[in-house]
Amino acid sequence: MLTGTMMFESVAILIVLALVSIIFMRAKKYGYVFCTIPLGIVPLANILLVLLKEHIKVGVNISDFHYSVTMIVTLALCCLLLGFMSGVFRLKSNRILFMSISSAFVVTLTLIYIFK
Repeated sequence: MLTGTMMFESVAILIVLALVSIIFMRAKKYGYVFCTIPLGIVPLANILLVLLKEHIKVGVNISDFHYSVTMIVTLALCCLLLGFMSGVFRLKSNRILFMSISSAFVVTLTLIYIFK
């Protein structure tokens, strides 16, 4: 079963991020669309790891330690991409605000996934 895996929550987060991206595309803010992409990496990684761990029997044994390490590496990748994407904003104050809020969201989400 999917109980306790936060699979449905991850899908919901991806749907909300897709809707936000669509709103930005309709407003012709294409740079902002690219800024929302890194926010979906952590939920997508959670979905893939849960599928590998519990539902796809490919001979891969993913322990809780491996899950945590993979999520932390995903967090590092996501923060790196957020740093690159922050170049979309012209003002330094907007870049700092974007990085602060986005990084706080991704770090909090990763910690929730790890300690669920």
